[in-house]
Amino acid sequence: MKKVIGILVALVVLGAIAVFVFSLFAGKIIRKGVVTLGPEVAQVEIELDKAHVSFLSGAGGLEGLKVGNPEGFSGEYAFYAEHLSMKLQPMSILSDKIIIEEILIIGPDIQFEQKLGANNLNQILANVQEFMGPAGEEAEAAKGKKLEIRRFVLQDAKVGVGLGTKPISITIPTIELTDLGTGEEGITAGEVIGVMITEVTGQILAAIAKNPEVILESGGELLKNIGESGSNALKSISSLF
Repeated sequence: MKKVIGILVALVVLGAIAVFVFSLFAGKIIRKGVVTLGPEVAQVEIELDKAHVSFLSGAGGLEGLKVGNPEGFSGEYAFYAEHLSMKLQPMSILSDKIIIEEILIIGPDIQFEQKLGANNLNQILANVQEFMGPAGEEAEAAKGKKLEIRRFVLQDAKVGVGLGTKPISITIPTIELTDLGTGEEGITAGEVIGVMITEVTGQILAAIAKNPEVILESGGELLKNIGESGSNALKSISSLF
């Protein structure tokens, strides 16, 4: 009897160790993907302090995610989130397609810079499209793991809008996207970035158009560029698929 109990205890201990190791391993996989593939796709610096995920529940998060600005823009970053929570199917990390049940970002800091007919977010989007190549041509790095994101929510974003002067704060409504990459082929990291940037940029431009203070502060130059930037944002999503 003691021998049986000893075996059961040993199995429990080994199981607990396996869960801990897998959770640590999964976090490292996610972090490596963000800080290595991300900059290659977006052509900007991307920093991430930590990534973690529970093997048992699939709940996890990213801590200290910072997306840098493209060349030619003065701000320290385009996007910063102190915390990003997510829930995924843990075993899918070991498959060719990672299934993410939900991504929730609350209160991120987004810095929108408009200059000479272009803005920093659309420039990042252009970088992503350049990386992905013409329609039907798949970049080598995109042949790795695909993604399925069933729900993405960004809410209470703090948006700063500026043209080299002190940014003006605006608000944008909650953004919710569902069923990204639910098909058999899934969706690439580049496509995910493209869809999210397009949606965020569209909401920012719509908020700017309704906010006369932003237009007056920018001396009219921002208003002149909204048409072109908005058109580019709307066109960009169609070129991703």
